[in-house]
Amino acid sequence: MHGYFKGKRDLRQSDPMSPYLFMLVMEVLSLMLQRKVVQLGDFKYHPKCEQSKIINLCFAGDLFLFSQTDTDSMEAITDALNELKIVNHKESLWVKWIHTYHLHNKSFWNVPIKPDSSWSWRKILQTREVIHKLVFHSIGNGQNTHAWFDVWNDACPLTSVVSWRDINGAGFNAYSSVADIITNDQWGWQIFWYQKNPILLQMDVPSLQPAPDVIKWKGVDSCLQNFSVANAYEDIHPKGIKFIWFRVVWFSQRIPRHAFIVWLL
Repeated sequence: MHGYFKGKRDLRQSDPMSPYLFMLVMEVLSLMLQRKVVQLGDFKYHPKCEQSKIINLCFAGDLFLFSQTDTDSMEAITDALNELKIVNHKESLWVKWIHTYHLHNKSFWNVPIKPDSSWSWRKILQTREVIHKLVFHSIGNGQNTHAWFDVWNDACPLTSVVSWRDINGAGFNAYSSVADIITNDQWGWQIFWYQKNPILLQMDVPSLQPAPDVIKWKGVDSCLQNFSVANAYEDIHPKGIKFIWFRVVWFSQRIPRHAFIVWLL
């Protein structure tokens, strides 16, 4: 896509990003369905799908589910669909699935890209180099922020400052939180760390509060703000020339397909 315009609205079905987001969710659903089939052990495939072991197909924005109509097979599919529903708090089931099957209590910033990783998961991990410094943790109780990998101070991530040998020698580990490295309102690390890494002298000890840590988006202007797709897009997407005639193409009564094609031209 050539040129640039400021994004202001949420994604709609005809947005170029919609298929990508749809496939992220459908990939999770496919894995859930496969897990339910394995757990059931006697899943009855649709007669036309049994040889290929096909349970679901996705096309554009549509989802097709295949099975025989016996109670056990239908319940397996229903259970998978119920698991996909958004739970009644801020985290989605997709986020929980990522934590359970990909992160395993590790930091997102330290998870290796495995050869058998899915295309979407590899693409997400490949964005880390671009966004790492922009995802800032505002410390509350310090319990949900990784001390070494997360960015919660201008000197972070601390893995670029302190060696793993020193971290392990001080009694810490890869899972240490910010709360774990603070003792009696003082840093819990050893004195010689300051000699080896003078930048640590510039780090003030955060005052731990009862409130949980909050993740903020630190824009290119260094201002902390609540995360939004629009803010992230504006900060990491390379900007081209801002055309003064973009409203001729993008207006409220436009036909999305026509607008997108004209913009590409």
